[in-house]
Amino acid sequence: MECGGRAKPRKLSGLLSDRQRSDWSSTFRSHLAVSTIRARRFRVKAVSALRSATALQKPGWISVAPLKVRSLNNRGSFVKLSRPEMLLNFQTHGTGFPILILHGLFGALDNWQTVSRRLGEHFQVFALDLRNHGRSPHSEVMNFEVMADDIEEFLQTHHLPQIHLLGHSLGGKVAMSFGLQYPDRVARLISADMAPRAYSPSHLGIFKALRSLDLASFQNRNEMDRALASQIPEPAVRQFLLKNVGRTDNGAFAWKLNLPAIEANYPALLVALNAVRPFTGPALFIRGGKSDYIQDTDRDFILELFPRARFETIQSAGHWLHAEAPDEFVRLVTGFLAA
Repeated sequence: MECGGRAKPRKLSGLLSDRQRSDWSSTFRSHLAVSTIRARRFRVKAVSALRSATALQKPGWISVAPLKVRSLNNRGSFVKLSRPEMLLNFQTHGTGFPILILHGLFGALDNWQTVSRRLGEHFQVFALDLRNHGRSPHSEVMNFEVMADDIEEFLQTHHLPQIHLLGHSLGGKVAMSFGLQYPDRVARLISADMAPRAYSPSHLGIFKALRSLDLASFQNRNEMDRALASQIPEPAVRQFLLKNVGRTDNGAFAWKLNLPAIEANYPALLVALNAVRPFTGPALFIRGGKSDYIQDTDRDFILELFPRARFETIQSAGHWLHAEAPDEFVRLVTGFLAA
């Protein structure tokens, strides 16, 4: 007895026979296996329930809490990621080898309906809303590293070991970043009118114009369009931007996208990409002949990061080449993916 009056503990091995220890160990392992299965089933149900709740939300009012996520990096080891979990909104079309489509700044998966359906004749298409856009969750953090991790999380959630990846403008840069961070995940990569270089802040006027709108004061989108006309003279651009306006549960107008967070993180979306090693898989860079987003001087830097890159130009198109020349765009994409 110790001075406290309690018996000194004895080792379990001294109290049990070999058979008892074996039986006890087997029972413990069985309970552990059952608990693990139940935990996995609970997690699947929880994620499914959260995704269902998200799908029923009105556009834009989703808040997520930060948590630790573990993911494989391009060296095959696990790394910890401190970031919000992103259950990205998506639509799917067709069957076959999977291809993900990533839209541009101020865009959404809805901008890609026509191309998604046509590519769905040959592939299983997943058109995604990027974080802070469309119906995807909002976050105060937005840069190419976390957005590439969003794609990796999407692949894990949907059990997609490898994909083709197509991105336009900002989505093109996210696609390039993902290919550089997770090269084994990408079979073929396509960047539509976007290079990996740094860009000048050409959207400041758009941010200012959108911030100037008091959405609660408008009765319809025509009033919003007229209010924007003095700052954004192009009707097609205004129409594109106003697709980001939705309604709350009480019927009031509100932004679907997280405009404050996108503007706050805008400088991080202009930087040049860099990588420890290049993406050595097949890559296609399609530019619009009337656009200056990919210039002849970008070729060397593109080949430095994507040494197997091919280059195509749609002479009749500007920056929104998939909308301005969908037939030629789909022809180039399908031809590259079938090569």
